[in-house]
Amino acid sequence: MDEGADEVGVPWVIRHFVAISLVAAALGLTGAFFIVATPRFQPPGNPHLVNMASEDHYTDSEIRRAFAREGIALVLRNRIEGITFFGDRHASRVDDGFLVSKFAPNSTVSFNSSGPKMMFEKRLGNVDISYGGHDAALAARVAAAVAALKH
Repeated sequence: MDEGADEVGVPWVIRHFVAISLVAAALGLTGAFFIVATPRFQPPGNPHLVNMASEDHYTDSEIRRAFAREGIALVLRNRIEGITFFGDRHASRVDDGFLVSKFAPNSTVSFNSSGPKMMFEKRLGNVDISYGGHDAALAARVAAAVAALKH
């Protein structure tokens, strides 16, 4: 009985050799395509790492003084994992979009150039300043405060 099954099976494989080969090749190529051509995650923009140890360091009081000279009173918004966030006193304004971030001297920070275009954006040493609102006068005062902050 085993011999009969082998005799029937072998001619079937021989008769369908081309079709079986094509199906096997198609499956192999499809698998290879998904292994080789799988996209890898690429963050948007041009991210670059900055080691804050090699940057100029500004203290909270230096930052607050520079902005106060321009009539912008900074208030502490948050401190988290080596980052201090400051904003102005009008944080509830819908149009505000003003943020000063100060990074710890021993941190490494990833900066990315993608995202919406800000009216003012500047990194100065361990401080990143951004204003995304629509008030040109406030943006000019922010720029003047940053210019005054430079060592």
